[in-house]
Amino acid sequence: MDKQLLTIATSKVQKTWNLTDQQAERASVLVEAVKPFASQERFPDSFHVKSSSRSIIYVINLGTLTCQCEDWKKHNQEGQETKHICKHIISAFIYRQYHVEVEKQAQSQPWQTQFDVWVNRAGLTPQTTTH
Repeated sequence: MDKQLLTIATSKVQKTWNLTDQQAERASVLVEAVKPFASQERFPDSFHVKSSSRSIIYVINLGTLTCQCEDWKKHNQEGQETKHICKHIISAFIYRQYHVEVEKQAQSQPWQTQFDVWVNRAGLTPQTTTH
């Protein structure tokens, strides 16, 4: 992942959700563990996020602000109006914003080839690729 774009995405999510620096940092570390559902057309707000401490994968829904982790369950009660958002939900928002930033960058640089966009998304450096 492009560190500069990740920083931009993290900052935007931090401002949107009024997060502390610590909350944003803890979530940004997990961004590479975020994977969208295979069927994004049917479930555009659903993601899998691997736990940072155990080999568990949580299902997250950004539309309903839900996660299967213990932290989310502990802080959210049935019928509660305001939702606590855990680091897994925050990381999925950062993941989504990161990809928005990648697309913006690609559109602002029309000279960039599709291959270069792919290389950037994959986090590769120009020295490790050949055209």
